Amino acid sequence: AGKLAAVAVVSGRPASFLAERLGLESASRLRAFGLYGLEEAAPGGARVAALNSPGFDAARWRAVAGAAAEQLRANAPAGALVEEKGLSIGLHWRTAPAVEDAVTALAGAIAATSGLVVHRGRMALELSPPQSGDKGDVVRLLCAGAAAGCFIGDDLGDLPAFDALDELAAGSAFRALKVAVTSAESPPALIERSDLVLDGPPAVLALLGELLAAVQRQRWGGG
Repeated sequence: AGKLAAVAVVSGRPASFLAERLGLESASRLRAFGLYGLEEAAPGGARVAALNSPGFDAARWRAVAGAAAEQLRANAPAGALVEEKGLSIGLHWRTAPAVEDAVTALAGAIAATSGLVVHRGRMALELSPPQSGDKGDVVRLLCAGAAAGCFIGDDLGDLPAFDALDELAAGSAFRALKVAVTSAESPPALIERSDLVLDGPPAVLALLGELLAAVQRQRWGGG
């Protein structure tokens, strides 16, 4: 993170979760965005809401999401997991694939009455405020003025980040690298859109090491 203009983690998890797990400190150059860019983590787990939505009423939407989570917990079929995230709610059925249709219908009904928006993920749905944006918004923010950008993802929610890289590269000298990470649940659309496919987290770590080495060679006379 100290060698490039920006290095960031962009996740559907809350920003406070990312700050804790990543051990963010005041001097950290690593940035972490939670809830698909709705929050940015700060040292100690503090959160800044709605980076890309001026005037966003976080308190109102937190109350809406809380009420929706109660409805989901009361009505979700057995095997579905309701994950409350503050400003959004995750719905997972990884351990009960047979309830996908029921979960999808329930999420749609609650979204219709609450104003929340349903986003599709990998064996999961996310209900979030309509102004929440997506990972592509974070990519556009971080890559503004940059010469190149790379995004590594493994879920349907990563496709907007791929879209953003394509937009930045269209008709310009911007260089984009879209990387898909495979697993048993990998969405085919993500793999089809990628420039590079990696087999699991160890391969991601190796790629990051290669990118760092390439940056060091370029900056210190190695080519």
